[in-house]
Amino acid sequence: MAASSGGDSEVGKLQKHLSLLREQYVKLQARLAEVEKAHAAASTAAGQIGVDHFVPRLLRTVEELFDKDTYSDIKINLAGRIIPGHRLVLAARGGNWGVTDLAQVTELTLADLPHEVGWALLKWVYTDRVDIRPDINFTIEVMRAAHRFRLEPLKIRCEHALMALANVSNCTSLFRYADEAGAQDLRRTCLQLILTYWTQIDPAQFDTMPAPLLFEVFKQITAFTLHLAVSRGREDVVFLFLIENDTNVVEKINEVDEKGDVALHLALLGRHESIAETLVDHGCDVDSPQATTNKTLLHRALERKDETTAAFLVSHGASVNAVTSAATGSTTPLHIASKLNLPVTAKLLINSAANVNAQDASGATALHVSIGAGFAEIVNALLAAPAIDLSLKDNLERTTLWLALVQRNEQLASTLVAAGCDTNAPDNLRNTLLHHAIQCQYTAAALFLISNGASVDAANAAGTTPLHLAALFAYAELATTLLNAGAKVNVRDSKGRTPLHNAIRGDNGSQPLGFPATPVHVSDAPRRATGPTNPASEDVARRLIRHAGVDLNARDEEDNTPLGLALLLQAKTIATALVEAGADKECVSAQGGYTLLHQAILRKDAGAARFLLEAGSSINSKTGSNQSPLMLAITNEIGPVVEVLCSMGADPNGFDNAGNTALWTALTLRQADVASTLVKYRADVDAMNAQGEALLHSAIRKRDSFIATFLIGNGAKVNARSSKGQCTPLHLAAEQGLEDVCVFLLQNGADINAQESQGLTPLHVAVESRHPTIVQCLLHQNGVDLTIVDGLGATPFATALNTKDLDISALILSVDASVAEQADDRGRNFLHQAIAENDVDRVLFLIELKVDVNSRVQDAEHLTPLFLAVRLGAEAICKHLIQAGADVNARDGHDSDALHVACSLNLATVVNLLVEAGADLTAVDSDRRTALHLAVANQHINVVRRLVKESAVDLNARDAKSQTVLHVLAAGAAQNAIALLDVLLQFAGGSLDINAVDIDGNTPLFYAFGVGHELLCVALVKAGAQIGLQNKAGKSVMDEANKGRIQRKIIDAVPAVLTWLDGKACQNCNDKFSVSKRKHHCRHCARVLCSKCCPSDKEVLLAKFDEKKPARVCDACHEVLSAPF
Repeated sequence: MAASSGGDSEVGKLQKHLSLLREQYVKLQARLAEVEKAHAAASTAAGQIGVDHFVPRLLRTVEELFDKDTYSDIKINLAGRIIPGHRLVLAARGGNWGVTDLAQVTELTLADLPHEVGWALLKWVYTDRVDIRPDINFTIEVMRAAHRFRLEPLKIRCEHALMALANVSNCTSLFRYADEAGAQDLRRTCLQLILTYWTQIDPAQFDTMPAPLLFEVFKQITAFTLHLAVSRGREDVVFLFLIENDTNVVEKINEVDEKGDVALHLALLGRHESIAETLVDHGCDVDSPQATTNKTLLHRALERKDETTAAFLVSHGASVNAVTSAATGSTTPLHIASKLNLPVTAKLLINSAANVNAQDASGATALHVSIGAGFAEIVNALLAAPAIDLSLKDNLERTTLWLALVQRNEQLASTLVAAGCDTNAPDNLRNTLLHHAIQCQYTAAALFLISNGASVDAANAAGTTPLHLAALFAYAELATTLLNAGAKVNVRDSKGRTPLHNAIRGDNGSQPLGFPATPVHVSDAPRRATGPTNPASEDVARRLIRHAGVDLNARDEEDNTPLGLALLLQAKTIATALVEAGADKECVSAQGGYTLLHQAILRKDAGAARFLLEAGSSINSKTGSNQSPLMLAITNEIGPVVEVLCSMGADPNGFDNAGNTALWTALTLRQADVASTLVKYRADVDAMNAQGEALLHSAIRKRDSFIATFLIGNGAKVNARSSKGQCTPLHLAAEQGLEDVCVFLLQNGADINAQESQGLTPLHVAVESRHPTIVQCLLHQNGVDLTIVDGLGATPFATALNTKDLDISALILSVDASVAEQADDRGRNFLHQAIAENDVDRVLFLIELKVDVNSRVQDAEHLTPLFLAVRLGAEAICKHLIQAGADVNARDGHDSDALHVACSLNLATVVNLLVEAGADLTAVDSDRRTALHLAVANQHINVVRRLVKESAVDLNARDAKSQTVLHVLAAGAAQNAIALLDVLLQFAGGSLDINAVDIDGNTPLFYAFGVGHELLCVALVKAGAQIGLQNKAGKSVMDEANKGRIQRKIIDAVPAVLTWLDGKACQNCNDKFSVSKRKHHCRHCARVLCSKCCPSDKEVLLAKFDEKKPARVCDACHEVLSAPF
């Protein structure tokens, strides 16, 4: 409400604004007139516009003459009042004043004008001013008067004023006045308003509009001008349309509008009969079927019960047999009249040759429709038609007689029978009306048909007779009536069922084979309770059982006898009646060879089975597949029947065709109660199956804990051996991971250390099968032996290692950690073996188990795991062992540590691991060799490079022979000796003793010279090696005996002045020094010599020593240094 109130106030505000705008517009119009007047005066004066000029004075004079006698020369009669006028002023305004010559008259009559209109007009003539009022009618009259007297400026001024006042409520009248006055601007404005607001304008506003004007509006409003004219009832506009479209009038008047309607439909709908007559006379189609539905005007008139229009259309030749589209029912006008109870029109249609037998989409004729609706007058009119066909059926195969019966109108039904209606009238499935009546539970209709000669033995396509249906639906009295009328009691339908079968079956809510769905109408007979055991069905069954000649053992196509069917449907009363009447209870089925007892058990019907057993059925009868009732009862899980059968002597240890005992079958089906019943009646819990396996073994192999525990609990042998593999139940339970079964077996005396044919104990099996919970269970049993080995010599722990099961291995170690240290015949424990096989995963596995990573092999070498890994070159294993805490400084039998071995084998990565792990770089082996000695001796430059980077390494360490690494390098004569020397010199930082002597007094240079390694000799000399040093045997590289290429290279390589040597004898000739034999030094090789070996005349300029004068040198140096380049 608040929103509505707000909207109203907003509209009021806008209306006020619009009113103000209109007032301003009128004022502007007046102002414009003043300006135009001034402009005209100015134009006349040719630019001289002073107030005293002639033209302005003339205009003022004319204004002052209005309604004045001054200079008046004519009288103006205005609505009875005489106003003085002036011919000159009137003539100057131009205008047509209604007289031939203004100069010839003395009085001008304007008496027909309203006074105020005439006054405004005359005032404008004199003053060029007009007072435009808000009153629209006044302005209209002034405009009309201006048009009448051809005062164009005044008309235009009024026109503009009216344009400002035009709106939705007055636009139609203004349009008409504008047209009369020739006010084109106003006419266009009003027409635009009409077109814009067409739907908001009251249609009554157009009632007085002239036809031509309205025709023009209609043409601009819609493309369907004729339809609009007809709907407005404007016959004059219709006439103008017909004249304008004379050349194609038939085409035009039959056009359909946007709704699919023709003009004639609108004329009839609006009760414009005269217009309708005109349209028909000009060729309009009186049928005019719709494009989508094919409904004619007659159909549509009847649908709205417009009998007047229907009569008009029929009288003008409309088709009385036109049919609508299939989607809309394919109906004729007669169908509609019959359905809507339009008797007058129905009779008119019949008398106009309408087809009374026409069928709609449902197959219904008008007679079907009228009977179904109960319109008696129309029914009688149709029956009176000579051509009526009473045998026609609708799509549901219903005749008119059936519909009359459904309507409970026996009088009409009798009339139809008397008129020739067939009382059988079978449908396409050969169901007669009697079948339908029984199916629809319409007893009165059924009795009517029987009394009127309907066939009581007629069979439909499914072979069903009326007696079948009466029995099926438990109509006892109707069944008796049919029997009394001669119906056959043993007749069979297509499924071999007799009426007795149907009586036993009862109405289960399903349609009989071949019987179509039939609309059921409420009848006067109450619906009975359905079901195979209701009293009504029992009544019918008893009547049929007692009927003479009935076959009590007839079989239907499902091989059911009446007794079998009664048991199937749990109709105990009927079954008892059948047994008492002599029905065969031992009959065998055609397929499977099942007796009724077998069948009852198969469908798990304990009640039927007990009924038959109590009635004396055999307990030992076998099926076609050689199954006993007991086995069937077990497989179908009918415990009570099992109890009864066992109590009556059935064998509980019998086998089925698959070799399964009754007990096994019951346990497989989880029938503990049934199994207990069988055990109670002495079923063997240790029986063998067809494969020669005890039930307990078989249950465990199938991982069936339920069966296993049942058998154990009922005394099955827990240590029995299987024929294959000699397995005990505990072995199998451990293999299958059945923890509960293992526990139960152990509780009942199972042997925990029993070994099968391959020597495996249950613990071995559990480990191999990776069942940690079972392993744990077995480990905590008293008497479990962890040292037992299988046929391959493996303990349970070894088996766990082979399967790489960390959890199980840890479980075993948690019970006895010593099992991890068990050694093989070579003294190796599990970690040693894993390293020897380079099995990284197993090593990691053992490390995770926290085994001793420093345990030694129990042999002569006593190697630790780290030694084994280094020897193998297994870098990954070394890394894992070191990370696990392996002792990197442990020694072997030769006092070597892992670093010594790694350096010997050139394992740079392992060396790096060991060094980073804190290996002792100064450690020496039994020959007092450091790791660096071994690396150099084996020419492993990368290892050497890694070792010399460490500050802890001693480059001058001596071995047992007092040799340094330089001695080892020089004596080895390696190809990469120069590179090795470079590495040593690079990291020595001047600390490398280049002239160290070993136990024999040999320097590295002496060894290099001895093996003939020229380049190494030169490199050592350049590094500072003394070339004149002698060993303990008095030998040096400068001896006369050593003259040759290498000696010359050595002499030439001396880089700088050497430290002078000393001695008691000449180093060349070995003569002892004395007072007479003095010492001299070779200024080049620094040896101490006698004068003979170093004569004074042997001098050489030692330029490489930056000497300025020749120096005394020995013979050997002189020979080399004085030789030409």
